[in-house]
Amino acid sequence: MKLLKLFVLIYFLCPLVIKGQETAQEFGYVGSVMRDQGRFIEALDHFNKSIALDKSNKYVHLLRGLTNIELDNYDDAIDDFTAAIALDSLYDFAYFKRGEIYADLDEIEKAESDFKRALKLNPDRLQYQAAKAFMLFEANQFEEALQIFNKINEQDTANWFNLYYRGKTHHSMGNTDSALNDYNKALAINPFHLNTNLAKATLYMDVGNRDSALVYTDKSLLYDPENTKANFIKSFISLYDMELIEALSHIDICIRNDASFYHFYVQKARILAALNRLDEAIKFNKIALQLERNDWEVYHLMAKIWTEKRSMTNAQVYYEKALELSPDNLFLQSHYAFFLYRVDRDEEALELMNYVLDKDPTIDWLYRYRALINHYFDNHKAAKNDFDKAIELEPDDSFLFFKRGTCHVKLGENDKACEDYKKAYELGYEKSKQFVNRFCE
Repeated sequence: MKLLKLFVLIYFLCPLVIKGQETAQEFGYVGSVMRDQGRFIEALDHFNKSIALDKSNKYVHLLRGLTNIELDNYDDAIDDFTAAIALDSLYDFAYFKRGEIYADLDEIEKAESDFKRALKLNPDRLQYQAAKAFMLFEANQFEEALQIFNKINEQDTANWFNLYYRGKTHHSMGNTDSALNDYNKALAINPFHLNTNLAKATLYMDVGNRDSALVYTDKSLLYDPENTKANFIKSFISLYDMELIEALSHIDICIRNDASFYHFYVQKARILAALNRLDEAIKFNKIALQLERNDWEVYHLMAKIWTEKRSMTNAQVYYEKALELSPDNLFLQSHYAFFLYRVDRDEEALELMNYVLDKDPTIDWLYRYRALINHYFDNHKAAKNDFDKAIELEPDDSFLFFKRGTCHVKLGENDKACEDYKKAYELGYEKSKQFVNRFCE
């Protein structure tokens, strides 16, 4: 409304210098009214006509830029704000709005340059303090950024930019409930904003809520089917759901949009490996390694692919490189321990499994394999304890009941062995029948 009042004031008070300028002002005035009414396409048409008649009015360029934002015409909006700045190099609001677009497009250096200019020209304007907080956020100074965002929100609860970036700040700090609350408020103001929908999708992915992540990813793809972030997230969801051809189509869009981002090739390699197209998976993972040689995950994936190809020597090489890059990574160590188990290096596998599970007992899928190794080494009490934990995770696994039954026999607990053999047989492990006959008489 302030902009509209300013425009009206200029319209009535500015002298008419050239013939036809009055018509330009009339188009501009009507356009501003239509914009306030949410009639953005009509408003844009009037602003176009106004500027065609008179290119010297910075306010019309600004208003057309704001209208182009509403219509998601970001490149055109940037051109409009740039034109306004060309007409008035001290036009702080034009710098700020252009900076907002650059921020939304992840062109951070350009955004910060414009924000700094706006703040220098008008340091006391509350709205611009969000730009200061944005720069702190980008510098990973989350606590400082959050203080400013909170201060702004106390005075302006409907500031979309502030809510969105406060949500991102909370998200980066692990405050998922607060982040979700801010994203919801931002979407209530601007429900079609692509990056806020993507931010919600990412948050839901982070907390393991795949169904909700899918909802907001699909919304984002509806607004922009070629969007790289949305297609990247969708490729993960589709891979998880084993909709592998669909996953492949989404990651191909990502690679087409940006052929220099190594994570896209890693993801394509994962999908191809899931399709058992292992040679192709190796090819794309090698491209990722050409682009980035210091990410342990790329080497780990290559190790897993070579393991599936039964080329254990090659797998060992890549595991060693991954561990060199991330020597304290318990997740990686747990997978290497499983690899050692697969290649019959049982003593090394057991030692590493003991270390990992002592450090982090929540890596619970390892209990199954440590139980099997302990059983092989006749450590029946330890094996039985691990089978207990494994059965808690997989209560319908007949093989685990059978193997725990064998531990009970070795420990002289025939009644318990009988119960486990019966359960294994009920779950379909046919071999258990003879043991039921033997130990349950």
